Amino acid sequence: MAPTFPMPSSGRPTRAGARRTRRLLARASFLAFALPLAAPAQNLIWENQGMTNALGIASGSTYAYNGATVTLTWSITTNSSSTFAYAYGSNYVSYQSGMEGGQLGNVLLGFDNSADDRNDWITLTLTFSVAQSNLAFSILDIDTGSWDDGVDVVYNGSTNVRDTPSVWSYGQSNARLRTVTTDNESYFQGWEGDNSNSDTNQNYGNINLNFNGISVTSIAIRFFSTDDADSNPGSQKIGISDLIEVPEPPAMAAAALTLLLLAAARRRLKAHFL
Repeated sequence: MAPTFPMPSSGRPTRAGARRTRRLLARASFLAFALPLAAPAQNLIWENQGMTNALGIASGSTYAYNGATVTLTWSITTNSSSTFAYAYGSNYVSYQSGMEGGQLGNVLLGFDNSADDRNDWITLTLTFSVAQSNLAFSILDIDTGSWDDGVDVVYNGSTNVRDTPSVWSYGQSNARLRTVTTDNESYFQGWEGDNSNSDTNQNYGNINLNFNGISVTSIAIRFFSTDDADSNPGSQKIGISDLIEVPEPPAMAAAALTLLLLAAARRRLKAHFL
């Protein structure tokens, strides 16, 4: 008996195959236009808020951020053993249009303490009207001189950022250049100035915070002079950078899925005509 070989294709797809191909192409085209793309991030850029350089920011000020709002409240805590006065701008918290930590435009926290009194401080709290899961910003210019900056940060009322290594990192990768380090004190858990003073155009004293994947409703930043400072330390300050919304990737996922479906449709179409 002669062997049986498959008959060559006629070069025309079957009706069922053509219908499947048309459905697949239609589905890919629909996804290309119908799948939602990620909304553009709405960052809070301090330079765009219409504030005047060196003018104090009133506690309770509210700003648009990522489709919601963030409210800045601040307070000072003092005792009677030292003078605790604001030293930059027209209040303890003000807007600075110039550079701090290598970044133009920032919220500046500043004071002059007549003693190295760790019991005097500024607390700045950011409260979000909608929980944020992709928030990122930097604390700028933590350093030391006759003063010694002390900073600790708590989010959602009780979680210390220093105890969450995935959230924070140094702005300067070269450890020899940094003017900030993790504190070695027993009375707080955060960062303090180290080695020297950081110039305003340098990132040597910056701490970067990235809460990607963590739901955040509030962040409290406490700023004070550690007891490593001189008996009468010089004025000291830190800055708060723009608030950045780290973009999520749904647009990329939608595009990838569309490309996969189109590739499958092309393979199926090609197979019908071979």
